[in-house]
Amino acid sequence: MKRRTLGALAALALSTAFAASLPAHAQTPQPKTLKVVAHADLKILDPTFTTAYISRNFGYMVYDTLFAQDANGKPQPQMVEKYTTSKDGKQWSFTLRPNLKFSDGSAVTSADAVASLQRWAARDSLGRAMTASGAEWKATDARSFTLTLKEPFGMVLDALAKPSGFPPVVLPERLAKMPATAPLTEVLGSGPYVFKRDEWVPGNKAVFVRNPNYVARSEPPSGLAGSKKSSFDRVEWLYLPDANSAVAALKRGEVDIIEQLPPDYIAPLRTDPGVKIGSGGAYQGFLVMNQLHPPFNNPKVRQALLQAVSQERFMAAMGFPLDMRMAYCATYFICGSPNDTAAGAEPYRKADVAKAKKMLADAGYKGIFFLTPRAAARDKDPFHDRHRKRGRRRFQPRRGNRHRQQQHALYLRGKAQAHLRHLRRLVRQPGGVVRLLRLCLLRHLLRAGLLPEV
Repeated sequence: MKRRTLGALAALALSTAFAASLPAHAQTPQPKTLKVVAHADLKILDPTFTTAYISRNFGYMVYDTLFAQDANGKPQPQMVEKYTTSKDGKQWSFTLRPNLKFSDGSAVTSADAVASLQRWAARDSLGRAMTASGAEWKATDARSFTLTLKEPFGMVLDALAKPSGFPPVVLPERLAKMPATAPLTEVLGSGPYVFKRDEWVPGNKAVFVRNPNYVARSEPPSGLAGSKKSSFDRVEWLYLPDANSAVAALKRGEVDIIEQLPPDYIAPLRTDPGVKIGSGGAYQGFLVMNQLHPPFNNPKVRQALLQAVSQERFMAAMGFPLDMRMAYCATYFICGSPNDTAAGAEPYRKADVAKAKKMLADAGYKGIFFLTPRAAARDKDPFHDRHRKRGRRRFQPRRGNRHRQQQHALYLRGKAQAHLRHLRRLVRQPGGVVRLLRLCLLRHLLRAGLLPEV
């Protein structure tokens, strides 16, 4: 039986990362094809224009980077052969690996790298920070280029190895110099695959074939670093937004990987001997408070909110099995990562709503009005509106009026179904888990009495 694999969460460079570990198709020795149900539809082909994960993954399929993070999160040379830096950190020199080529056979030069970095620095936050430190890129010969800084910048290598949110991929100079106000439509990279535009069907399928001009590193794969040479000649990204259809296709052997699996499908599929459940890495949701305006411009209010949040309840509400979630993580930098630290987190380890209320009162917080979904839905109910004018607080269908009872029941059922569809779409979308966490937080604070209902 052909073994099929699912990724419970999205992974960087999904198809490339999984290609080395999956077995080949026994019945089809040539060509070897990997079929992946992607987490989203591919719309923008320029990873330097959008932070969408699907465009980022596309970038790792067809482009390469100067540096890349290894499995431990440390920057490693990728397209760069060697580099040096001065003692004061203001002068850097880089040399590209020999014989690097784009997929059309043209050589990758330092001019391509410099133009790509200049384009990247105009949009990326770390790139702009480097520019603010006086960064100047200059090609010195066909394979070498320099970086000169007016002030030391301690994250040069980390910025060049940035894995997501505008990864600094290397483009041909003529493409990199095009206006950054619109996404590039031409695709030409030096990565492990070539994009087959003639087989691209937006809303359905994207196809990649092996890049014959790709020059892999000699080191084994590690995170996003090392060799990206794949065992597959062809990779197909299929867009199946309905999870039931995707799982059915997996069981029928029509696809090999589901990149992002909704949590409620994990337990049933674990009982299938032909399916392997895997995790694409550690992911962490954040609750971001606007510190520019009340009440969260007050640090004491922010501390009170932190005191009220129960991470364990949030993780349980997301629906992932116990072995795929953490009950508590003290750090903002993902537990187990190189930047893991629990400094200052001990007072907030255990949620204490009573203490949070006291902290809010001590901070001078007087409460806000919060419109609950129940109240909002009631305001849109035509039956409620009609009878509210007659002085009734809530519509109750009169006995014997069967037609109106059925109408009201259909309305309530449709509203519940729409809410369920919204939650399903929310979880499947990029960043949907974070938005779901926000909704859970509001519900939690409301039930705790920290947000008065109107």
